[in-house]
Amino acid sequence: MQAFWTRFRRAALKGDSTAIRALSAPVVLQHGTRDDVPVIRLPAARVPGVLAQIMSQPDGVDPAGRPHRILLEATPVPQRDHAQPADHFRFGNLVFARGKAGWRLTELYDEG
Repeated sequence: MQAFWTRFRRAALKGDSTAIRALSAPVVLQHGTRDDVPVIRLPAARVPGVLAQIMSQPDGVDPAGRPHRILLEATPVPQRDHAQPADHFRFGNLVFARGKAGWRLTELYDEG
């Protein structure tokens, strides 16, 4: 996870669309932050644009209301929630899973 996280974090902070696409699943599920918003199946090519929007939004959990970009800058080492399965990791509105191709961004939460 650490090697993947380092690459993903660097790509997200730099806005490196090519790297973000490569570190995303072929199809990423975009959930709304409300339950009544339908799930959208995003091709990896559309993920960098949505991720750029999410980076400026608060994660909804941080008591200080800091945006994802600030939280990502402050998190060089991922802090796993051991209540989640070992092959899944959630960071704010981003969900990652480990599959045959290794770790990939698989879901995100945004009203889009």
